[in-house]
Amino acid sequence: MILTYYTYKCPKCNEDFKTSGALSGNTFGATLYSDAFNFYPMLPINHKLIKCPLCLSFIWLNYLKPKSIERYTPSYTFSITFDGSPRRNYVKELSINDYFEALKTMYPGDRLFIRKKIWWAFNDRIRYYDGKRKNKSKIIFVEPDDEKKYTDNCYALLELLNTEDINQKIMRAEINRNLGKFEECLKIIESIKDVNFERAKNKFRTECNKRNMWLFKLS
Repeated sequence: MILTYYTYKCPKCNEDFKTSGALSGNTFGATLYSDAFNFYPMLPINHKLIKCPLCLSFIWLNYLKPKSIERYTPSYTFSITFDGSPRRNYVKELSINDYFEALKTMYPGDRLFIRKKIWWAFNDRIRYYDGKRKNKSKIIFVEPDDEKKYTDNCYALLELLNTEDINQKIMRAEINRNLGKFEECLKIIESIKDVNFERAKNKFRTECNKRNMWLFKLS
């Protein structure tokens, strides 16, 4: 993988900021999860919606053209200075609270993307958890209002997902399972007739029968 960093000019404050990326990579070792998120260990995070680290405006990065692209080695971390302090112009991964804040300023057409990112961000707490705690609700819900935020977002996301698109059907089934609506999850799963999804359907059936509400690996 050829690692890079990109320099952009913020359209709001006209200051330069940097974000990481890659000129090349591969999908070796990819893991697909039940929320339709693919984790690629050999690819960097793909920043699409970011917050300018200087003026804190939300920006769609895919609409900007980088001013420069520079290579760096995996041992070089451009997010910190030599004394260990954060670089002020480095883009950070958005937090769950950032995404909720973005909902207030974005157009209605952007809500599906943001709601899905909130869902995935909560699930990341299980996805990347390497401890031994078995009660996953205590992993995913950290703050007092996290469960309400998660639940409200799930219901809002259900309203935005296409009922005919097969991939979004899988997400609808998964959200219902996350909400403890196992029968509704199975109803949606059984409506998918494509034989290519039979293995995934079997895994959903198994997890529903176990009354497991939480994220699991599909492949």
